Amino acid sequence: MDLCKTRCCAVQEIAGLSCHSDAVSAMRDFCKQNFRGKPNFGGIYAAPGTLYSFYIFTAAIGGYSSKQGYGDRFADLIREQDLGPVWESQARVNSAFHADHSNKLWVWMPDVNKVKAWWETEKLRLPETKDDEAVENVDEDGDLYCGECGADLDEDGYCEDHCQDNYPEDDD
Repeated sequence: MDLCKTRCCAVQEIAGLSCHSDAVSAMRDFCKQNFRGKPNFGGIYAAPGTLYSFYIFTAAIGGYSSKQGYGDRFADLIREQDLGPVWESQARVNSAFHADHSNKLWVWMPDVNKVKAWWETEKLRLPETKDDEAVENVDEDGDLYCGECGADLDEDGYCEDHCQDNYPEDDD
């Protein structure tokens, strides 16, 4: 997951949601990046202890995606845990780029106190690493691995086998 800035200082995009094996691991990643200040790539964070006013996320519906429903499951987790209101669009055909499937868009207005409380409870369930930072996918040697396919992560935290299409594009 990457948290991407938009042209509006009140909105960030949650990108790469489909790389997570489930909604809980996606929310853990969101919290780690925001509350520990450890961006995956290009993230610009709100003032310490706060979140942006709005987060948008999208999901492919139909077509090529093997992980159908990941956007719905993330929105359901937000609603079930009462982490703030979520607005959901209708599915629309992506005729500009992929006419074989549709996309949906969600707008989440997080309740920062409830998200922090969820994270404080959830991070206690994660194993500790040698530098006392909780992470969710650590093998017996303390090495990080991809929660989706089990491959090792590279030095930037990206899956070496499964999620190559989620690498940031070079601007050069």
